[in-house]
Formats: sequence, structure tokens, C-alpha cells
Amino acid sequence: MKRLFIALVMLCVFVLVIQFNVLASVECNELDIIVINEDSLRIELNGEQPNYKELVKVYRCGVDVTETVNLTIDSNFVDTATEGTYNVIYLANDGVLYTVKTIEFTVKEDITPPVLNGYYDTYYFIHEIKEDDFLSHVEAIDDKDGDITQNIIVNHSDVDVTFTVSDSANNTTTVTVGVVILDEVPELLTISNITVEVHEDLPDFLDYITINENYVDDIEVSYVEEVNSNILGEYPVTYKAVLNNIQEEYEIDVQVVDSIPPEIIGIKKIKIKSGMMLNPTKYFTVHDNYDNDDDIQLEVRGYYSLVEPDMYDVTVVATDSSGNKTEYDFQLIVDADKQNQLIIWTTLSLGVIMIGASGALYYIRKKRGN
Repeated sequence: MKRLFIALVMLCVFVLVIQFNVLASVECNELDIIVINEDSLRIELNGEQPNYKELVKVYRCGVDVTETVNLTIDSNFVDTATEGTYNVIYLANDGVLYTVKTIEFTVKEDITPPVLNGYYDTYYFIHEIKEDDFLSHVEAIDDKDGDITQNIIVNHSDVDVTFTVSDSANNTTTVTVGVVILDEVPELLTISNITVEVHEDLPDFLDYITINENYVDDIEVSYVEEVNSNILGEYPVTYKAVLNNIQEEYEIDVQVVDSIPPEIIGIKKIKIKSGMMLNPTKYFTVHDNYDNDDDIQLEVRGYYSLVEPDMYDVTVVATDSSGNKTEYDFQLIVDADKQNQLIIWTTLSLGVIMIGASGALYYIRKKRGN
């Protein structure tokens, strides 16, 4: 039983092999000569003969057998000095099959097709196609005819657009690119807030943008700015984002700010006599990165008395026009002034005497009146 089963399997395999060979002999009973590039069938007037063998491929059953077949070419009738159409005969033979193919070559003065420039890889439209956008930047230049942009023919669908242009010698160039119709205007850029420190070099404003990830390879960004980093204020920066035929502009305000506090230079101990005024500008020097030194406000903070001799721990605070503050701690020593104290006591004593005398005089006058 087992042997019978094996015999049946082998019989089926044999039948399948025979059928495959029969089909192969039916479907692959000839060689096929294919031109690689149709443009190569044009020969320039008074030019050199091309290498005819390199212009074709030979296939058998879809397999490239160019290198294994015997390819004979008869191009004796081609005259490159005279314009016209000439037949070149190709004979391919692999030892079993052979085929003959006649290919027409054209000799003419102008064989160079025009060049299309300025078209986009993809055209984007919002809701509907605007046909004027297709030719807004496209041009056609020919080596013989020059600018032939007016000859461009446009054919489009909702998914692609084809540009076709021919020169006076009927050399033709065709380009097909994609078309995308969007439901809404895409946000091409997002821009971060930009702050510049006064007197600092301006940054690269492109460092503050984020390009829409869906079009990151297709968007070109430029900007225009008139920022003066030496003067505090707001300055506009205008960005232009270009997605092929779509352009968007974004304007933001750049802030030039002063965030650096002033610097205080002074001493840690100040000694004055009681009763004197404390002028901080006499003891401290200030410098600021933006304001003039004379415009910096100086203020002494903390508890102290200019008439009570003592030592006081206080702070001088410097504030610039942007509100930046710097604190500097120091010790204020108020010394007793003996001369001032004598004057004060003398003044007080005289005051007491005068008050007493006035009271006595008033008493005497009142008594005489009675």
C-alpha cells in the first residue's frame, strides 16, 4: 500500500513537469527585443553613430538574456549626414530560438528635448484646484528655440497633473507630478516666544520655529526682521512659509529686554555723626548694562536712626528702569556728636529758662492787676 502511494505521488509530479514544459514551450517560444529608451532612437545630424547594441535588451519569458544571446545588428543604411528615417535590423539567436526586429532611427538636426523647470513635486489646493497655480512658476527652455513656456500644455485630474511641451523639431518633454486637495488651510509653522537680552547678538530666528511634521521636507521658511537689540522694546518679525504653491505669513513680536540687575560697588561700614544726613550716592557707585549710572535709584532699607548713636545693619538697594534690583548689605555706625549734643542741651536749657521766666512774669502781672 505504501509503495502504491509513493508511485502515485511520483506519477503526479511527472505529469506536472510535463505540463509545465509544454506550457513553457508554448509561452516562451520566441525572443523579445525591447528598446531601453525611446529617446535613443534619435541621432543628431552629422553626429556619431550610436552603439546600437547598448540601446536594446533581449528577453525570454520575462528574463533578461541579453548577455547570453548572439545579437547581430545591420545598421549599414543609416546615414548620419542626411536627415531622415532609417531602419536598423536586429537578429537575436540563443541557439534554439531566434527573432528579427526592425527598429526605426531618425536623423535630424535637433534631437534635444526642451527642459521643464519650476514645477513642484506636489501641488496643494484648498477645497478646489486653481489652474493658474500650475503655470505660476513653470518654464520651458529649449537649446534651439529658447524660451517656449507658452507651448506648455497642462492636463490635470484630482490626483496628478501632467506638463507637456514640444519644440519646433517635435522633441517632447513630459512631466507628471501629484495633486493633493486639502479640506482646510494647514498650519505650516508654530513659533515660540522670542526674547532677546539688550546689547546681545541677535539669535537665528529659525531656531524658534517648528514645521508641521506632515510637510517637514517640503516647507521652505524665510523671515524679515528689523530688531535693534540695543534699544528696549517690541519689534515685529515676519515669517514666510512656502509649501510648494501655498504660501503663509506669520508675524510675531520680539521682546528686547533688560533682565540684568545693576552692580553696586561700596564699603561694608559707614560711619557718620548723629544728626547728619545719609546720602547713599556718596558711599556707593552703581553700574548698569543699559541705564546711565545717574539714572539708577538708590535706597537704604532697614531700621536705623540718624540721631540715635548705634550700629545698624541695613541694606542699600539699586533699581534700574526695568525694575531689576541689587541689594548690598552694610553696617551704619552713628556716632554721638558732643558739639551737637552741647548745642541741643543749651537750647533745651534756654528754652526751659525762657518758659519759667515767662510764667513768672505772667504771675506778677496778674497779681498786680488784682
